[in-house]
Amino acid sequence: MTRGIKGSWLRSQRRARGWDMPRMAHRLAAAAGEDRGTLPDQETLTGYIRRWEAGRVGVSELYELLFAKAFGMDPGEMEAAASAPRPVRPDDALDPTDDPLDFIELTRRAEQHDAGHGALEMLRAVTDRLCRDYPAESAEDLAPRGTGYLRCALDRLDGRVTLAQHRELLVIGGWLAALLGCLHYDLGNTGSAEAARVMARNLGQQAGHGEIIAWSCELAAWFALVEGRHADVVRWAQAGMGHAGRTNAAVQLALQAARGYARMGDDRAIKALRIGQRILDQLPEPEFPEHHFTVDQDKYDFYAGTIWTWLGTDDATAATHAKLAIAKCVLPSGRVRWPMRVAVSKLDLAVIADRRGDLDEAVAHATAALQLPRWSAQLLPRAAELGHNLAARHQHELLVREYLDLVHARAKLTRPGASA
Repeated sequence: MTRGIKGSWLRSQRRARGWDMPRMAHRLAAAAGEDRGTLPDQETLTGYIRRWEAGRVGVSELYELLFAKAFGMDPGEMEAAASAPRPVRPDDALDPTDDPLDFIELTRRAEQHDAGHGALEMLRAVTDRLCRDYPAESAEDLAPRGTGYLRCALDRLDGRVTLAQHRELLVIGGWLAALLGCLHYDLGNTGSAEAARVMARNLGQQAGHGEIIAWSCELAAWFALVEGRHADVVRWAQAGMGHAGRTNAAVQLALQAARGYARMGDDRAIKALRIGQRILDQLPEPEFPEHHFTVDQDKYDFYAGTIWTWLGTDDATAATHAKLAIAKCVLPSGRVRWPMRVAVSKLDLAVIADRRGDLDEAVAHATAALQLPRWSAQLLPRAAELGHNLAARHQHELLVREYLDLVHARAKLTRPGASA
């Protein structure tokens, strides 16, 4: 094997797996098997990894073999992968030690007496950042980062921590697990999504944090909505309300209940919608409305558009909410802040246009929805449902056949998207 393996490649492989540097050192020791006793201790090996990734020293053949085993590659495969051209990324010029996971570990080691206020503050900050990145960044990029931070938080529980720090780590872990539930569902990993949801609930219970427990119920309601279990949507939403108090979770649970009722054609959806508005009116405006676990008036209007569309009793109100939601998602520069919301709202407009018999407008809106880069998990099933309805009424229309071809093509290429 070549001894010219690049530190930046090692760093990218480590980060893709959600490992911090100490975890990488542990993996190298495990890869050595019976010979692990010949390796330096964990702290020294972590220092080696930092220098290798920074490009300060080369990697010996022995350690290249260990890296290959740790990454699950054979030596030839790793050599080919490491030497392949890599697209330039905006963060390539950053010092490799800029990884927040690495700084969290360094800070903790500098505060050996306990988990360290600095390390906890960093974990809180990166958790908040992940939740704010969720609406626009890809689930493929966010999921391994979230897993790495969750592991980091839970590993701290094994160290010397105060009671307050122990609870704070449980809370951080609960929020990360809830976010990972969303991300894995986005990626079509339904088993992992449910496992992460249950973990969030358990961590919330251990911490005595009702809002995290409530969000774990909201996730269950969301999964049920996408999977067509509409009565379960309402059941989970009601269960979560018992833990939510007057929080963002309570608003979201009311909106999920409204969606479940609306999908069943039950006008109790309107009452649930109003309950959500009353709770929202009592909450302060969120500092960061893009944070996934917050609800503001714009998000409420977006949900209202779909709820009225599904009820089908007032298309004018449904269309007003949908158009308002789209308008609020687009900045003056033309950049779309929440592509998932725009896609769902355009599909709402497509359904409304279909109901009034405007085939051209229905297909135009639905096609535009499928062109956006970030989707809600309900988008493809709803797009297919619309196609079925169009085909039943316009059996021989070329426009309908072209739209159905597009839906089928997107279904082959794309996994389910995120909750909006």
